[in-house]
Amino acid sequence: MKSIKEIERMSLEQLEAVSLDESIPVPEGFDKRLSESMMAAQTVDLLIGDEERPHRRKALRTAAAAAAVTLLVGAGVALTLKSERPKDTFDDPYLAYAQVQIAFERISDGLQKGMAMADDSQNIIDRTTAVFTE
Repeated sequence: MKSIKEIERMSLEQLEAVSLDESIPVPEGFDKRLSESMMAAQTVDLLIGDEERPHRRKALRTAAAAAAVTLLVGAGVALTLKSERPKDTFDDPYLAYAQVQIAFERISDGLQKGMAMADDSQNIIDRTTAVFTE
């Protein structure tokens, strides 16, 4: 089996030759799973419908523009803050350490909430996948 780096260096002709090589075994049931996946993708495509796609394109353009503006504003703020040297705010290192612990606890709480939301989303994705693969 070739490594990813070797595959990335191959030309299109070489990739096509490898794909046409019938001496390489295909996993059992692969054709069936591939056709089921293609049917599920077509079903999703039909459910989305053509009327919703322009809205998605517009939303994507809006998101891209917002990201660009955010990037520019962030770069400006970063350049402004870079010139200022940070000041010591704590004379007592134990008090500073306690504040760091509080900050880390808040970050941890936020991450736990995010992971819970991700788990809920994964459950929804699994159920949707099960519906389309049945």
